[in-house]
Amino acid sequence: MNDFEPLLGTYGKLYANGVEWLGVSKFEAGLEPAYEDFKMAGKLNTGKKYAGYEISGNMTYYKKAGKDPFKFSDFQKASRKNPRIQDMLYILDDPQEGVVAYRFKNVQFGKVPIINAEVGALVEDELEFFCDSYVPLSASDLK
Repeated sequence: MNDFEPLLGTYGKLYANGVEWLGVSKFEAGLEPAYEDFKMAGKLNTGKKYAGYEISGNMTYYKKAGKDPFKFSDFQKASRKNPRIQDMLYILDDPQEGVVAYRFKNVQFGKVPIINAEVGALVEDELEFFCDSYVPLSASDLK
C-alpha cells in the first residue's frame, strides 16, 4: 500500500495584515531566480551569475459588494502611496495530512482587476502580486 496522500486545497485560508480574506478560491506563488550572462575567455557557452530573485503570484477570489478592502482606487491619486500589504499569510490546513503555511512580506500588486462579470455566473477576480520575501511555516509557528 502507498503511504502518499496529497493535500486537499479545500482548507486554504488567506490573511492580509492579520484579517482573513474570505472568498479566495485559488492561490499561487513562486520564486524566480535572476541571472546575469557573462562571457568567459576560451569557452563557447555563456556563463550565468546569480543576481537575485523575484517572488510573484496571483490569487483568484469571489468579488463581493461593498468597499474595496485594499483601496486599489488609490492608484489613481498622485499624492497617495501604492496599496501594499505588510504581511500576508496563506495556510493550507488539511485535517487528514497536516499544515503547509507561508508568510509573505511587503506584498505589492501588479495587475489590479476592476470588474469582469458574466451573466449567470459568480463574479471572480484575479489579483497579481509580488513581494520582497517569504518564509515557510510549520504548524507550531502558527500558535
